Amino acid sequence: TIDPFENDLPRVDISTANRVDITSKEEYVDATISLSRCDSKYVFTNSPAKIRVRGNSTAAAPKKPYRIKFDTKQSFLGLNGGNEFKNWCLMADYYDGSMLRTWATFKFAGVLLEGKYYSADCTPVEVYVNSKYMGVYLLCEHTQINENRIDIPKKKDEDTSVQTGYLLVGQGG
Repeated sequence: TIDPFENDLPRVDISTANRVDITSKEEYVDATISLSRCDSKYVFTNSPAKIRVRGNSTAAAPKKPYRIKFDTKQSFLGLNGGNEFKNWCLMADYYDGSMLRTWATFKFAGVLLEGKYYSADCTPVEVYVNSKYMGVYLLCEHTQINENRIDIPKKKDEDTSVQTGYLLVGQGG
């Protein structure tokens, strides 16, 4: 992962089809995504994906957070041990002027949970959309049930027990 206090953050370039703006929380926009200004083993170019606005209150902020859905599984800057996933998030942290609150919380959770339980991995990046600088974002894992993220076994249809894992996602507001 990257030290957030270095000057040269990794660069994420998002190019949307026909250079359309990313404005919807429901509809994805076709795009290609490239990663540069990082260790050469993480660099990729023009990886096909879809992107949309994510979040609730933050989606209304001037600096939009994004959800990325790659067409094929993709590792992103070695996060989560280099595992490949289709889904990733770019958090704008618009309401945190320090840009450290979410990063520090995820890192603290990782240390506190000692790797026994899932905590999202993240790292700061600079984001460009259609060649326009959008700012510093926090690249994060998307919260999802997956053996390499939140490992909750799938229940069989005939299983009526409540002895299983659950994923609860809190929504603000």
